[in-house]
Amino acid sequence: MKIRLLFGIVVGALILSAAFAHAQAGRGSISGLVSDPSGAVVNGAKVTALNHATGVTLHTVTSDAGLYSFVSLTPGHYVVTASQKGFENVAQDNVLVTVDQVTTVNIALRVGSVAETVTVLETSALVDTTNSTVGQLIDSATIDRVPLLTRNVFDLVQLSAGVTPANGAPNSSTSQAIVNISSGRPGIDVSSYTFNGAIQGSVYYMLDGSPLGVAENNVAAILPAMEIPEDGVEEFRVETQNTSASYQSGGAGVISVVSKSGGDKFHGDAFAVFRPDALAANEYFNKLGQLSAGMPNKTPAFHRYQEGGAIGGPIVHKKLFFFADYEYTDEKLYDPTSIFTVPTTAERNGDFSNDPFTIYNPLVPDNPDGTRQEFPTHNVITSYTPLNPTAVAFLSHLPKCNYPNPATCDTVVDPNNPFHLNNYQLPGLDPITAHRFDIRVDYYKSEKQRLFSRFSYARTTVAGVNAFNNEWDPNYAQNVTNARNFIIGDDYTINSTTVLQLRYSFTRQYTNQGGDPRQNGFDITTLGFPSSLAAAEAYKILPIVFFNDYSANGLTSGVGGTANYNTFIFASMNHDFSATLTKVLGKHELSLGAEYMKRLMNVGAPPAPSGWYYFDISATDQQTSPASGTTVGGSDFASFLLGMGNSSIESTNFTQDLFAAEANPYYAAFVQDTYHVRPNLTHHRRASLGHLRRQDGAP
Repeated sequence: MKIRLLFGIVVGALILSAAFAHAQAGRGSISGLVSDPSGAVVNGAKVTALNHATGVTLHTVTSDAGLYSFVSLTPGHYVVTASQKGFENVAQDNVLVTVDQVTTVNIALRVGSVAETVTVLETSALVDTTNSTVGQLIDSATIDRVPLLTRNVFDLVQLSAGVTPANGAPNSSTSQAIVNISSGRPGIDVSSYTFNGAIQGSVYYMLDGSPLGVAENNVAAILPAMEIPEDGVEEFRVETQNTSASYQSGGAGVISVVSKSGGDKFHGDAFAVFRPDALAANEYFNKLGQLSAGMPNKTPAFHRYQEGGAIGGPIVHKKLFFFADYEYTDEKLYDPTSIFTVPTTAERNGDFSNDPFTIYNPLVPDNPDGTRQEFPTHNVITSYTPLNPTAVAFLSHLPKCNYPNPATCDTVVDPNNPFHLNNYQLPGLDPITAHRFDIRVDYYKSEKQRLFSRFSYARTTVAGVNAFNNEWDPNYAQNVTNARNFIIGDDYTINSTTVLQLRYSFTRQYTNQGGDPRQNGFDITTLGFPSSLAAAEAYKILPIVFFNDYSANGLTSGVGGTANYNTFIFASMNHDFSATLTKVLGKHELSLGAEYMKRLMNVGAPPAPSGWYYFDISATDQQTSPASGTTVGGSDFASFLLGMGNSSIESTNFTQDLFAAEANPYYAAFVQDTYHVRPNLTHHRRASLGHLRRQDGAP
C-alpha cells in the first residue's frame, strides 16, 4: 500500500509539474525588455498591447529591470507600444500571439518627443530561438486552405513531423465502421496516431486550456471527447517532443486547440457541401453479385451532406463579444458486409432430406459400436420428436434466403454450393449523423478584469446495416455519443505587475452503444426461458444464438441480441479547477499556482447479459467422440431445432456483469521563476508537488 501511494505521488508530481509551468495553456503571452539607445533598461515605462480584432487595449509598466509581461492573451495580432518621458513612443505592430507560446518583443526607445511615435512592423522569425519544443502550429490560414473531406481539423495533425496516422495510412482518420467495440469508437481515430513512435493513446488534448481528453476503459488511453467544428477553430498546436511544462503531457505529445472568439466587427460565414446519391458509383463486388444473380447493375445510394456556419461580433463595442458556430453532417456509407447462411424453409420445419449430409438422433440409445442412429425418416427430425419451441421462436425472426436468386435459393440445390452457404445477402447503408456547435463570450469588464466562457456540444450517431430489418440481427450495432465541454476563465489584474488567473472547466462524454434499441428490456420468458434465468439478468436484451459450423467473411451466422461485444455503456467526465498568480519582479517573472482535477468514469460492457448460445454438429453427428477425429454428418441447424447446444463453450454463455465506477482525483501546486538574463537569454526554474489518488467502486 505504501509503495502504491508513493508511486502515485511521484507520478502525480511528474505529470502535474507539466500541467503548470507556464500556466496559460490555450492562450498566449507577450513579454520583453524595454531599453534606451545605450542598451540600459528603462524602468517605469508604460507599455500597451492593442488587440487588432477587438480594439481592446491592455496596460502595464516595466519593472525596475525594464521587464514587462502580458499574460493570458487571446491568440491574434497585437500592437505593442512603449512610452517614457524623454523618448519617442515606439509601436511594434503585427505582433503575432499564438497558442501556448510566449512572444518576445524587446523594444529599444529613441530619444525624442513623446508626441512622436515610431512604428515598427514585426515579422515572424523563421526559427524560435527561445523555445526547445518540437512541434507545429496549424494556423487559421492552413485550416481554411487545406481541403478537409470530413471537416475534421484533427486530420491536419498529420502535417506535423514525427506523426504517424492510424494504421500508418495517411488521411485515414474518422473511420466510422462498427464491427465490434475493439475496432475503435466513431470519430476518435486521432487517438491512434503515434508521435515519434510513442505508444498509442498517450497524446493529450486541450481546448482553450481545458482538458478535452477523457479516460478510456481498457488500455488506459486518453481520447478526445469530441471533434470541434472547423469553423470554430482559430488554430492549434501539435507538440511532439520536449513539450512545454504548460501541458499535462503523458509523454507522447499534446494537441492544444484554440476556439475562435468574436471581434469588434461582425464577421460570419455559411457553407454547404453536397455529395448526392447521383454521384455515387457501384462497388465492384456488389456489381459482380448483382450480375451473377441476373439482377441489373444498380448503384447503391451513397451521400454526404454537411451544412453550417459561424458568426461573431460585438455585443457591446470594445467590451463584450460573442462567437457561435454550428455544423451538421448527414452521411450514408455503402456497406456490403451483411452476409449470412440461413436455413431453407424445409430445414426450418425439421426436414433435411435434400441436404448432402446425414443428421443423427441424439435422443435414442447409441448403436453397439458407439455411433448414433438415424431418425426414423431419413433426415427428418419431426419423424421422431417435435421441434424445440424456443428454437422455432428464434427462427421466426431469421430472414429467408435471397441469394443468388430469391426465387430459387430455397428449393434448388446448387451442386457448387450444396450447403447453401452465404445464401442471404443484404448490402446496405451505414447512417452517420452529427450535430456540433460552440458558443463563446469574451467580456472585458475593465482594465483590471477580463472574463471568457465557452460551451461546446457534439452529438454523433453511427450505425451499421440492419440486415434483418428487425431487432434480431446480432451483427447490427448503433453508437450514440454525446459530448459537452464548458470553461469559464477570469483574469484579474491586481496591479500593473501582478495578474491572477482562475479557470474552471467541465468535460463529459456519454456513449450508448448496442443493438436495435427495440430489444431493450426484452422478457426472455416469452421465448420459453425460465423465470429464474430472467431474474439473473443484469441487463435485459435478446439472447444470442450462433450457428458455429458456417461463417462468411468472418461473420458467424446467428440470430438474436447484440453480439460482437457491442453492448457498451460509457460515461466519462472531468472537473478541473486551477489558479495561477503571475508577478513581475525585476528581471524575474514569478508564477505560483494550484490545481485540482477529478476524472470520473462509469462503464458497462456486458458481452452476453441474456445468454449466448452456441450450436454446432456435435449433437447430431454420427459419433459423439470419433476415434479418428473426423466427424460424419450432423448440422448446427438440426442441433438447434433439437435444443441441444455445445455446452463446452461457457466463457460468455451467460454473463452477470458489473457496471463499474472509478474516480481519480489529484491535487498539485507549483512555483516557477522565468529569469530574463538578457534580451536574448531566458532561464526557467520550477518546483512542483502533486498527489494522484485512485478510487474504485460500483454505482
